[in-house]
Amino acid sequence: MIDVIIPAYNAHDTIQRTLASIAYQQNIDQLKVYIVNDASNKDYTEEISFFKKMMDVKEITLSENGGPGIARQCGIDNSDSEYIIFIDSDDVFASPDSVQLLYNNIEETNSDVIISSFYEILDDGSKREHKDDTIWLHGKIYRRTFLEQNNIRFNSTCSNEDNGFNQLVFLHDSKVEYIDDFTYLWLYNEDSITRKNDHEYSFYGLEGYIYNMTWALEIAIKDNCDYNKIAELAFSTLISIYYYYIYFIEEKDVEKLVKKSKGIYEIYLEYSLDEDRELEIWEEGYDYFPMELNFREKVNPPLSLEEFKNKIEKSNIDNEKNMIIAMCCTETWYSHLIIGLYSLLENTSSIKKIYLLIETENIYDVPYLDYIINKYDVEFKLIKVNKLIKKKFNKNNPNKDSFFTAFTYGKLILTEIVEENKVLYLDTDTLVVKDISNLWNYDISEYYIAGVKDWGIEERGNIEELGINGKYVNSGVVIFNLDKMRKDNVESKCFELINNIELIFPDQDALNYVCTDKELYLPSMYNVCDDVTMEIEDRDLAKIYHFAGIKDDWVVNLRYAEEWYNVEEKFYKEIKNK
Repeated sequence: MIDVIIPAYNAHDTIQRTLASIAYQQNIDQLKVYIVNDASNKDYTEEISFFKKMMDVKEITLSENGGPGIARQCGIDNSDSEYIIFIDSDDVFASPDSVQLLYNNIEETNSDVIISSFYEILDDGSKREHKDDTIWLHGKIYRRTFLEQNNIRFNSTCSNEDNGFNQLVFLHDSKVEYIDDFTYLWLYNEDSITRKNDHEYSFYGLEGYIYNMTWALEIAIKDNCDYNKIAELAFSTLISIYYYYIYFIEEKDVEKLVKKSKGIYEIYLEYSLDEDRELEIWEEGYDYFPMELNFREKVNPPLSLEEFKNKIEKSNIDNEKNMIIAMCCTETWYSHLIIGLYSLLENTSSIKKIYLLIETENIYDVPYLDYIINKYDVEFKLIKVNKLIKKKFNKNNPNKDSFFTAFTYGKLILTEIVEENKVLYLDTDTLVVKDISNLWNYDISEYYIAGVKDWGIEERGNIEELGINGKYVNSGVVIFNLDKMRKDNVESKCFELINNIELIFPDQDALNYVCTDKELYLPSMYNVCDDVTMEIEDRDLAKIYHFAGIKDDWVVNLRYAEEWYNVEEKFYKEIKNK
């Protein structure tokens, strides 16, 4: 059986034409049709009634308008056939055998997706051919089990959500077959969002495009998808944004494209391609854009791609001070805490508040902390947490005699300490060498934590025994979704594990165990740590160095020691000349 899903919002004037094209399909007996009413002004009972005798058609009604992505996902969640086809409420199938062709090909090839050709009908009645299209949902059939096994779902955006969905499909090692047959007509509708002002939509839809490409890439990274596929999508997206930037530079506020593109740019830096493949993608993009936006008219672009990259690198996504930071430190390491704070505040201007979980509430007990507080326009909150942390342990705690101090567990009580719903935690032995404002813009609403993969996990012997499924982040740099953690009692679950099972890295093991399947991987540039997280060959990419290791040696024997000493020297020279 095949589910045909139609998202519909006030489509009463066009949907009967769409339903008629379905009713004429040769294999109509195999089809179940779902109209998802996206909070239209009235229902579609009248439009459906004529077709009830011809086919299995149902209406699902949403209580509030969520956009086409939400509507399509609702259709998926409320249907159960082996295959899924999407059709918009103002389009039609190209011929009576369209669905049969798609079905035959996915059955015969055992593919996850079949991509056919489709026609776009323009306002003058002419046709534009789309072949081998990987952007639109038009002319495609999807295998449900593939979507479910890889947890591929639509998000709630209303622009380019179809593109984001498709890129997730292709990034997840799907078996895709292309056929030349034309199965779909994308009809001209002057009232549709993409037609009302195609030129305007091309620009204002870019925010949705950038969001969805970033969203798809971040999920692919979390799911350990193919490196080259991630790299190619990141670079092709960057090229697309650059082309749009050039095209609109004289008439639109293109600088917002620069600010929104920082996440894509960082993934591009992390997942590099060889020069030959980059050139191929560049030329493919250059051939595509003339058709859409007459890009070749821009004979002399006002800036090169390299200059565009530099603009992204130097931009702040949001100049507003909105970052909340937390650090935890025992008195022994106050001198290192100061250098870490100095490096953070020198390089990142969007910090609003810093929580210091330490052994005092008096700023003068921490050497030079008063200087730091007076220099930067940031709110500091000192919290004495010794007793609070120790109360979390029971007498028989198997980890109480380990070499970790009580302050190692400070990150686990942030749900109690931090007033806000989100916080970036940094270990005392971290050094920020570039602006990390973009970390705050990662969407972790569906996750407990976000961090860089700890590659040392592969050498651990007890992870499988704990039930950790392979996703394991280093806890030296972590974004915490405190709101979600509070709701699900993550803190108490972590300490329950720590109090009952002997762990090698108690805080980190417990956090990863409790947060299994709710962890988002961040690019390794945010936690460059000797022999723990992935090494970065080009050190210019690093944004945070993490000097984890035996603290008696501190940074002396670690690969990036000079980075620490350079900042330390600069700080004390500044103090001396104060």
